[in-house]
Amino acid sequence: MKLRKVFPVLVSYLFILLFVYAAVSKLLDFENFRIQLGQSPLLSAFASTISWSVPLLELAIASMLIVPKFRRIGLYMAFTLMVMFTAYIFIILNYSIFVPCSCGGVLEKMGWKEHLLFNVCFAVLAFVGLFLMKQGGNSQKVKIFRIKSFVLKTLSCFLGGVFLVTTLYLLSEQKIHRNNAFTRRYLPHPILNKYELPIKYNSYYLAGHSGDTLYLGNTTAPLHLLQVNLNAKDTVHVRIKLNRTDFPLRTLKVNVQPPYFFVMDGTVPCIFRGSIKNWEADVWMKDKAYFRKAFPVDSNTICINTISSKTQMATLGLIGKSDDDFNIRLNPEILEKQIDGIFDVNGIMTSSSTGKAIGYIYSYRNQFMIMDSNLNLLKRLRTIDTVQKAQIKLTQHTKSEITQMKAPPLLVNKMAAMSERFLFVGSDRLGKNEDKSMLKEASIIDVYDWKKETYEFSFYLYNIKEVKVRKFGVYGRYLVALAGDWLSIYELRNELFTSNEGKIILSADSGKRDRKPVKKSRSEY
Repeated sequence: MKLRKVFPVLVSYLFILLFVYAAVSKLLDFENFRIQLGQSPLLSAFASTISWSVPLLELAIASMLIVPKFRRIGLYMAFTLMVMFTAYIFIILNYSIFVPCSCGGVLEKMGWKEHLLFNVCFAVLAFVGLFLMKQGGNSQKVKIFRIKSFVLKTLSCFLGGVFLVTTLYLLSEQKIHRNNAFTRRYLPHPILNKYELPIKYNSYYLAGHSGDTLYLGNTTAPLHLLQVNLNAKDTVHVRIKLNRTDFPLRTLKVNVQPPYFFVMDGTVPCIFRGSIKNWEADVWMKDKAYFRKAFPVDSNTICINTISSKTQMATLGLIGKSDDDFNIRLNPEILEKQIDGIFDVNGIMTSSSTGKAIGYIYSYRNQFMIMDSNLNLLKRLRTIDTVQKAQIKLTQHTKSEITQMKAPPLLVNKMAAMSERFLFVGSDRLGKNEDKSMLKEASIIDVYDWKKETYEFSFYLYNIKEVKVRKFGVYGRYLVALAGDWLSIYELRNELFTSNEGKIILSADSGKRDRKPVKKSRSEY
């Protein structure tokens, strides 16, 4: 009997400490908490309401637990809230496209799995406390009735909490992935898997190629390259040497453009250039232009994505060098502002293997541009998706004055690669009649013939060793993909990627698509 009375009280005071601490932590750093909630894939649409209601609810529950008369109701509410927190973290870990952060105080130091276990333990404590609080009775019928009442109430709280969080998740999934306004055309086996190669680390990225040789850079070891022979499957480790190491380098990235390679850091700004014969690089450019992204067009030209000092908006440009004279030319007409000119024009820079054509694919809208090597606009086309305006919400932190995303943006185009004729665009957006379970197994790649301005077909780029592809590139007859610590090599089917039989004409003026009957080649029958 003593345990029946003491344990619920101890549990109640434990919840009081937890909820008061959590609520005060959120309220003291309320603006940051609101921004973090806005970045959650489950709660972004309700961030403003939840940012106030959660800490207030926690304080209300803590107040009810203090008063013996309302302690039972307070424990039921605490149990429900912990079930909701647990369901939220479970969905985030197992089904979300990314893992946000929305914890405060000491709990921020926990990993998500530890936090899940923490919530489960507190939910169990609340359940046991409620079980011990159920009153006995003089007859067996009364006892059975109260046990049934307890089971019904706790089960209702459990299912209600799970249902509410699951509903938010499903609404979020519908918004992020589903779009029945377009239909893809899938062809059987347009790429043929050759082999997978273990590369030991998940920090490698695609740094360039030369013939059948692929170069992988490493974000954790910036001056290290892995040289891969795609035919022989041989790997060679390369160590890059810089003639100067006294710069405050922070975000080094290597790009190989045979016979040269470039080591670039746009935050300094600084660019080194060297020969792939000895892998030694000298300073090529210093303090001429800051940039966010960059890649070499040829041995003396760098294409950059930077912020214009005149407009304070993102723009594309070229850094050219002749002898010791630099020519920096920006083209502010290419990136079209919709909201702020920085976040809304975020995108993927790519180029053909010869560097004669440059592509820019917007991340948050259904548009891409094709330019020549001098950054002259050749084509402005739309993908088969129908999102024409970036769906992003921005907020500015009052103290730091840093502008950031208020909610997860609708990501239309996730990754891209380019060949001399085709543009390959990776997307997690589902078209009409597509099974969403495929997003767990593969990435969707849409293929466009940018010369003919047509959508050709789509294919699945399957996970490698159950890990989703994070980056891919197209080099000649090869498509290479990185996933985790594996490199996967595919060969493009020649008859498909030399065909010019387009099916859907891309519009430069709207999201509409016109069907155009085209005579089929013999290979398509």
